[in-house]
Amino acid sequence: MPEEFSSEEFWLEAAQKFYGAFNYVPEAMRTEVVRHAAEAVCLTAVQQTGLALAYVPEALKTEALCLEAMKHMAISSESGDLGGYGVGLIKSV
Repeated sequence: MPEEFSSEEFWLEAAQKFYGAFNYVPEAMRTEVVRHAAEAVCLTAVQQTGLALAYVPEALKTEALCLEAMKHMAISSESGDLGGYGVGLIKSV
């Protein structure tokens, strides 16, 4: 993507439409400098699917974000099983 089109607003909107877009967010937008925008992108991504938590930088994985991700993961109603995904995604928090 040409740099002149890469903006916080663009990536936030892209993540809101499709969580997979989060894979392409430039690393610079995931750092402290644009933490607020990155947090919004991360929140939007995990609200699309909790599995997007795997792409969230460790520095942005808060307890609240992990809990939000868990709300948006497919959980078996009988066993409460996350298919092995949940534990590995949130244990670093």
